[in-house]
Amino acid sequence: MSTDILIPMADHIALAAARAKEGRALPNPFNQDIKALFDREYQAALKGREIIYQMTGVYMPEDEVGYIAIHIHAGLSEENVAQAMDMARLVQDSVALIERDMKVGLKADSLGHNRLVSHLRYMIARSRKGEKLNLDMEAYAREQFPGPYATALSVCRYMEQQMGTKVAPQEAGFLAIHIQRVIQGE
Repeated sequence: MSTDILIPMADHIALAAARAKEGRALPNPFNQDIKALFDREYQAALKGREIIYQMTGVYMPEDEVGYIAIHIHAGLSEENVAQAMDMARLVQDSVALIERDMKVGLKADSLGHNRLVSHLRYMIARSRKGEKLNLDMEAYAREQFPGPYATALSVCRYMEQQMGTKVAPQEAGFLAIHIQRVIQGE
């Protein structure tokens, strides 16, 4: 774990505690996605919330737990807080695009949603690193799942615009298969 994150995280916790004491909340529109993307870190942040409460009597709201989880993730990975928040936003926007195009609503705490979010996370990470998948399912997905494939292409184009980097063509095929699975309720 990088110790560079300790001071910013301590600062965030101090400000969050002050807000909680005053009854002010800092909304976290990415909290559900942070929970799905960084589950281990989120669980650690929940334990941290318990410790903070025991030591200070201040109870941190759920949205603050998500922000603390992002700080923990930044300390454990090569990403900084801004990159982790950017990933959460990009995943959230991609899921919204999928829901809109496929005319479905995905339950945020469902297995299908969590699997899709996880796939999107690794897809973004591979794209940022310039990695390519070894198996190409693009032709299969395009033929078998034309609707989900078209949506996957839209998501890939959106990601390219947002990240300023190329998304490997093979990603659309695998994403289409994930979209098909989630809309079928698998």
